[in-house]
Amino acid sequence: MNITMSSHLQRLAVRLMFSILFFVIVSTSLAAMSRYRQNLTITVAQHKTLLEKLGHMHQIIAEEREAITIFNNLLPADYGVKSSDLFIYKRLDEIKSLPSVKEMTVKAIETKDGERIAHFLFKIQNPDYSQVLNRLATLETKVFPFVSISLIEISKQSGITYTGLAMTIEGDVTMPAYDTAASLSLGTGKP
Repeated sequence: MNITMSSHLQRLAVRLMFSILFFVIVSTSLAAMSRYRQNLTITVAQHKTLLEKLGHMHQIIAEEREAITIFNNLLPADYGVKSSDLFIYKRLDEIKSLPSVKEMTVKAIETKDGERIAHFLFKIQNPDYSQVLNRLATLETKVFPFVSISLIEISKQSGITYTGLAMTIEGDVTMPAYDTAASLSLGTGKP
């Protein structure tokens, strides 16, 4: 009986070991599948977020391209080809063409902080204020070169041949400084 019991116990022990081994394999597989499912859920959620952000990024890129196009359209056609001083002189000619400009002083163009700047001062006698201010506002809204008015002074003047009001206007014409040779060597025509 001992031998039968012993062989029976051995068979039960082998079954128990196989059962335990099977249980370990199944539980390990289930744990691995559970972790895989959790990681898959996280990956799918991150993928959805990425796709949502990708659409937003495309929208931002399109807006940036549109802004660059608008900015490039504001530049004069020959910007980067002709000297920035030429644009400044053209703008000073527009200022000189204001009605009733009697006297205009322009300082030499200087380079400061990457900009070319020409300081101007002019006087108008008996001005039509609304017309002068409208023209100045139009000049200030033009993009290249920039015109900034720093002083508008109205005074009463009297002299031997003249009595009346005078307007003194002071400001700057500013243009980004660029090297036309460098922009042409790149073959772009634009800096």
